[in-house]
Amino acid sequence: MKKVINIILVIAIAMIVYAAVDEETLEETGRIVVDIAYSIGSFVVDSTPGAMGAVRNVLNEINANNTDNRQTQNGLLPNQGAVEGDIQSAPPVDAGRQGKHVSGHNNHDPERSQWPEGQTGVRETQEGWKNGQLLPDGTIVWDVGRVIGSNDETGVRVHKDNNGRIHGYPVNPERYLSR
Repeated sequence: MKKVINIILVIAIAMIVYAAVDEETLEETGRIVVDIAYSIGSFVVDSTPGAMGAVRNVLNEINANNTDNRQTQNGLLPNQGAVEGDIQSAPPVDAGRQGKHVSGHNNHDPERSQWPEGQTGVRETQEGWKNGQLLPDGTIVWDVGRVIGSNDETGVRVHKDNNGRIHGYPVNPERYLSR
């Protein structure tokens, strides 16, 4: 019985580590793993009291390692995870979603508005969150007052996800803000 439990734990940890690559599924995968372990029965918890704690510890460790306290790594936005940035009391920026608007990022989508070459927009996104105007759809738009986008955009539109992370991209603020 103990071998079965150990195999289940190894599989659960492998699932969690794999999910860490795609952080949007990390939380869901963690819940599934914990649910599976609980559904096996109380004998799992009774016979291996530290099993659930071990799974939770792995989840917490992955979450802790998924936060980058630097704005960029080698001048680039990290592929995934949270970027704390340097604006106090601003939420962390989701690197994966922000990366859709950053040339050279693995999530780059040239069909979307872009930050200028070599810029990540982390600072502008966080400043936009703090200084912008809340729109009825829950996004925030901030008129920066200077060109910040690769197509002469002067504003940033910021979204917040269910994990409390934000991402933003250059916009023409007059499209969203009434004068």
